[in-house]
Amino acid sequence: MEAVIDVETTGLIKGVHEIVQIAIVPFVDFKPVGRFVTYMRPMKPHLASEEAFKVNGLTLEGLAQQPTPNQVRKLLLEWKDNCFPDDVIYPVGHNYAVFDSHFLELFLNKSIYDKIISYRCMDTCILARGLQKAGLIPKEIKMGLDPLSNYFGIDRSKAHDAYDDCLVTLQVYQKLTELLKR
Repeated sequence: MEAVIDVETTGLIKGVHEIVQIAIVPFVDFKPVGRFVTYMRPMKPHLASEEAFKVNGLTLEGLAQQPTPNQVRKLLLEWKDNCFPDDVIYPVGHNYAVFDSHFLELFLNKSIYDKIISYRCMDTCILARGLQKAGLIPKEIKMGLDPLSNYFGIDRSKAHDAYDDCLVTLQVYQKLTELLKR
């Protein structure tokens, strides 16, 4: 089952910073067919980056009453088993290969990650760069989710919310695959 995955974190350093929001949106023919979305209480709030909270708009106070990582891990595994008991998740994400996957693997631990999420992923940032090199996206377009969504005319009013980023990434992925068919 393909699913767009996005995480919001307390910073950029895997092993130091933590996931504070996870969204997983499975889809068929570019249409969402479910979702797992939750916030999570950071266990190392003293290591949180102020810059990360400026970007994602979250606060330590707002996250203090959210489920713990262990509770979220359990909820995620129950959701996956209820929705796709026999399927592995094939992730799609923007910068997934270089960012989200590392945080998610650390959060789930490698043995759980290996069982439920494929290492074969579609990173829309990497795909867009390839299409740009092929001349299908103008050279002046930057490869961030904001510039790509603007280029494709996709509303990005709720940037840096994991669920909304998943929905935008899904639309960007659809536009990129349409470019591939030209």
